[in-house]
Amino acid sequence: MSDKRWYIASILVSYRVKNGKQEIYPVYENFTLFYAKNRKKAWKKAIKYGKWYANIDDKLKIDGNPAYTKYEGIRKVIEIIDDEFDLKIPLDGLEISYSYMELSSEEAIQNLAKGRRVTVEYIDMDES
Repeated sequence: MSDKRWYIASILVSYRVKNGKQEIYPVYENFTLFYAKNRKKAWKKAIKYGKWYANIDDKLKIDGNPAYTKYEGIRKVIEIIDDEFDLKIPLDGLEISYSYMELSSEEAIQNLAKGRRVTVEYIDMDES
């Protein structure tokens, strides 16, 4: 039996214009699975993955302006307790969900990434 466990990490990334000011900062909270020996190692894997993820889209635009994805941090890492199912599927690094929100400042993004209280506007993404 493996001594590793599944964890879900809340990885925050924001979208930033390359030049000029922004009034709205689009932020995604990506919930991503990691397989690790403990929470600390899962956290480290999540950081590495989050930084990699932020660098994969170089053609991003916000309102027609060139933009980029910025890694903001890990909000939390939670162990998945598997009492009912035997979770042995190789899903390491698979994003299983996300949240989209808008914040009014870079300070608010930093506070959210540190787990501090902030006001956010969650946007439900209509799939129709």
